[in-house]
Amino acid sequence: MNTGIGDGENLAWKLAMVVNGTAEPALLDSYEGERRPVAAKAVKSTGAAGNLILGNHVFARLLRDRVVVPLMNRASMQRRVWENLSQLKVTYRHGPLGGQARRWFSGRDPLPGDRVPDIECVRAEGGGHTTLHAELGDKWALVMPGPMVSDEYAAVVAKRLGDHAMITLVADHDANREIMLVRPDAHLGWRGRAGPDALDRWLTAVVRQARAD
Repeated sequence: MNTGIGDGENLAWKLAMVVNGTAEPALLDSYEGERRPVAAKAVKSTGAAGNLILGNHVFARLLRDRVVVPLMNRASMQRRVWENLSQLKVTYRHGPLGGQARRWFSGRDPLPGDRVPDIECVRAEGGGHTTLHAELGDKWALVMPGPMVSDEYAAVVAKRLGDHAMITLVADHDANREIMLVRPDAHLGWRGRAGPDALDRWLTAVVRQARAD
């Protein structure tokens, strides 16, 4: 079920951009590049887990009873299983839109392609406090590190995607962090402080579906 939901949210925003003329049809090819590895991993892990649980031979039963069951009583292992099943840790770093992730980034912030956690924000245009995930859905989110707000970056996104397809947010975190452009499916598209031209090049590559280096 979670794989199917992920498939739907990945394809929806790309299909919408092609239908409204914002992106070239080639953008749809990135759907398979991002989602097929996720589906293949889900099938493989489900099959392996099923064989282990059923215990079709003596070694499998011993492994299940003596190793797996005790491990599953640990909170850390339960969390890892939950993260895997929920697919909230799925990343597209190595997918066709994740070329920027090959650069080196410091810190533990998300890399392009990673899912961005729900963070507290303020709408730059006014309207009070909100959260990142509450503002996504059918929109891209340009997240500025507070208290920074740059109309230049917002103008680039609006030019490429349209005013109706984006929202500018100010994150409640350290001002030294970078600007982020978050996709409608909550995965990080671009991050940096290299200037609006760098963001423009990345967005141009996405809408034309060239390699986003």
